[in-house]
Amino acid sequence: MINKLTVTEFDLVNVLTSIVTVIVSKFTPANQVRVGGKMTLNALVDGKVMITKETLNPYPDSPIYPGVKSGDVIERIFLHVLSEPQHNRFRLKSLI
Repeated sequence: MINKLTVTEFDLVNVLTSIVTVIVSKFTPANQVRVGGKMTLNALVDGKVMITKETLNPYPDSPIYPGVKSGDVIERIFLHVLSEPQHNRFRLKSLI
């Protein structure tokens, strides 16, 4: 299993920067991140990387439900890219 994280949390990245190389999916793409060629996760916008975790709470008919019910904790790691705020970059067409 190879998961090579090429950036750390709060690093600045540019569009299409490779954030992680994934062979077995340990990381899940979230906001402004896509799966690129060769199973890499790439940034879709310029911004800062943010890593979050979510504890799964499956429905009773899920195949992982018995494990979670018996006390196992299953977490997913999400990679987000937060774009910089775009204050005053847009003007109404009627004002140009």
